[in-house]
Amino acid sequence: MASDSSNKSHNEQNLHYGGFVNPPRSPPASTSNRAGGNNNSSSSRRSRSERLWRVIVFIMVGIIVALFFVSSAQRKAQKPPPAIITDVEEDQATESLIDAMEHSIATDKATIERIIDEHDCTSAYLDVGTNIAVQIRKLYEPHLYTKPEYWGNRINNVTQLRNATMLPRFESTYGPTPRCRVCAFGFEPNPNHHERLGRVQAHLRALGYGVKVFHAAAAETDGVVHFRVTNKKQTKMENEDWGAKRLDKIEDIEYSSHDYKTIAARSVDVSRIFSTIDDALTKKAKALGMEKHGPITMKLDIESGEFGVLPHLLRTGVLCRVVDEAYIEWHEWFFTNDPIAHYSTVSIKAMIKGMTMTENKQQSYRAPGDANAIVVAPAPPSFPEAPAADDAMQTFQEYVANNCKTKMLDDDDETYLHDGQPMDTPTHSMC
Repeated sequence: MASDSSNKSHNEQNLHYGGFVNPPRSPPASTSNRAGGNNNSSSSRRSRSERLWRVIVFIMVGIIVALFFVSSAQRKAQKPPPAIITDVEEDQATESLIDAMEHSIATDKATIERIIDEHDCTSAYLDVGTNIAVQIRKLYEPHLYTKPEYWGNRINNVTQLRNATMLPRFESTYGPTPRCRVCAFGFEPNPNHHERLGRVQAHLRALGYGVKVFHAAAAETDGVVHFRVTNKKQTKMENEDWGAKRLDKIEDIEYSSHDYKTIAARSVDVSRIFSTIDDALTKKAKALGMEKHGPITMKLDIESGEFGVLPHLLRTGVLCRVVDEAYIEWHEWFFTNDPIAHYSTVSIKAMIKGMTMTENKQQSYRAPGDANAIVVAPAPPSFPEAPAADDAMQTFQEYVANNCKTKMLDDDDETYLHDGQPMDTPTHSMC
């Protein structure tokens, strides 16, 4: 009974404690010991909680990334093959392409005629391979480029002091500034330069000069070409993107790297553009009572593209008929790897041989986009063995010297590569 009584008392005691009656306390500890124990316990719980959350977040991120790649792979695997185009769809696509081409040609013509007419231009400067338009600025603002500049030779890294050699040539050809009756037309497909070219164009127009830079590659035909440029999102653009050039080899077009990317760029037929400029200048000169228009000068620096463009200009007759002076930078080091250079060095001599044939062996050539422009071109000759690049260039220059009015001048003025000269808001027009 005593035992039963003891158990009952113990159970009642437990019931009391469960009913929130304070249980007997253990001997009191010091205040500092209690606080330390609580802090350690709280810190330990937080640490465990943070570690747990990190693990959870890490797992979730891993799952999301894995799902992304799985989904991407599934989309690629499920992508249907391109549909076979029907004859009707092909004809419609061709018609759209022709319409777009004809619209571009008409727009080019209207733009050139408007600029020449509005500025009463009787001469022109053709900047083929404009880059950032330093040469065009030298034409109109020579006073900004009179100081010699240190220039690093890219062959042997020798730094030397050089003058802007085009300044006296512009003076000799177009006379003193302001050159209000000289219109400048540039060609630059590189989108890395387009924002800067827009500012230069607006600046010079505000000064009263007729300037138009086409965002297009100078080529043998109107259309689209592959063009390699610096990938500015990945790397710093050096030397104002000297390496940018037209691509033709399949392996070059398909090649991609961290520093460069291949883009589609508009191309324009230089023969068509030059003929349009010549016609517009002739019309303006007659309207002003002149017997003929003034000089047309061309600078050509298009990273081996000259091996395609120059034979085309010569073959169509436009070089000899339109261009009075030509400053050409030859890029013969592309010869062994560049198909345009290889094709042209093989064909330059043969082409010139064909141009010396009797007239009855020649065929007429209708300039694209101009139904009235008929010039004489040679019948396609047979190709001889490939001459060396230097030999081909010499043959080309000798033929032009003996058969054209065009003066081939050796001057590659690349001073003020980065420009660096101010473009202050003009207070008044110079013209």
